[in-house]
Amino acid sequence: VTYTFTDGTGCSNADVRIIEVVGSPTVEAGGNLTVCIDAGLTSLDGGTAGTPVGGFWSGRGVTGSLFDPNAAGTGAHILSYTFSNGAGCQRTDTRTVTVTHATEESPNVNLPSSVCINDGVVTLRSSPANTASWSGPGVTSGRTFTPLTAGIGTHTLNFSRTDGNGCQTSFTYNIEVTDLPVVDAGIDLSVCEDSDDFTLNDGFPNGGTWSGTGVQSGTFRPSVSGVGTFTLTYSYTGASGCANTATRLVT
Repeated sequence: VTYTFTDGTGCSNADVRIIEVVGSPTVEAGGNLTVCIDAGLTSLDGGTAGTPVGGFWSGRGVTGSLFDPNAAGTGAHILSYTFSNGAGCQRTDTRTVTVTHATEESPNVNLPSSVCINDGVVTLRSSPANTASWSGPGVTSGRTFTPLTAGIGTHTLNFSRTDGNGCQTSFTYNIEVTDLPVVDAGIDLSVCEDSDDFTLNDGFPNGGTWSGTGVQSGTFRPSVSGVGTFTLTYSYTGASGCANTATRLVT
């Protein structure tokens, strides 16, 4: 750039200065991001985010190049990345980081509160389907529970899933494995074919049911069974809902 001056005598002179126009830096803050409120410190750099290296981040929840979602709180936060080049030219780019929270309500799960030790494998489900993984005593592959493997007692099963916000939630559920009741059908006995009918009253505990050849409404009838050896079964269901059986032979 030339500066020229002419004085009153008509004499003139000129001077020049050089002005260099430097391009502004290309700054990239990165794409928008969604994180869970309990995700912990999240790095804002990586890939093309936070380039050129050497700039600084600013915004709610930002310390250095780390973002703390818990400090920022839920909602959308605009974070800025500013970089100055060697010529002093500065440019800023922004990205939006959205902080979400986990779904609070317990999911709908298919889990009985009590099972018997001899029950088969229980399939652990949840709604929506296949969103959860289970762990705990007796749990296999995150989906099934085997009472016999877990053993008698109350067991805490852990349930975790990724909810609609992309946040992981976890809950615990208690399931009780109950032993079978002790059942006794009494001693074996022999009777004559022409003996009178007799009541089967020696099943323990009281309140069970009898079944087998010659049994009618808890009574054994030799005239109905005929000659031979017959297995009579005494079935009893305890207060827990678990059932067991015992047998006796009547000849």
